[in-house]
Amino acid sequence: MNLRHTGTHGLWQNPDWNEGEAGAFAVIIGVSKFSHLNGSQEKYYLDQLQVSALTAYSFFKWLSQDYQITDLPIAQCWLLLAPTDEEVA
Repeated sequence: MNLRHTGTHGLWQNPDWNEGEAGAFAVIIGVSKFSHLNGSQEKYYLDQLQVSALTAYSFFKWLSQDYQITDLPIAQCWLLLAPTDEEVA
C-alpha cells in the first residue's frame, strides 16, 4: 500500500480504499520545534525537542509502506510535523 497526498495539507489517502468500506484512520503528530522554547530560565530551561518530528515521520513511513492487516487497510492518515532544522537536514 502506498498512501498518496490528497492535495489537502497533511492528509494522505490510500487510493485502493473506498468510502463506506472498513478502514483504519490515523492521526500522527510530531512536534519538535516550538517558537517559545529557548532553554532559558524563564522557560524552565526547556529547549527544542530533538526527535519528535523525525520519529513521527518514521512511523508514518512504516504505516504507509509496511502496515499489513488484510481486513483493515489504512484509509486515511493525517500527518502534522514541526521539525527542527537539524531534523530537516
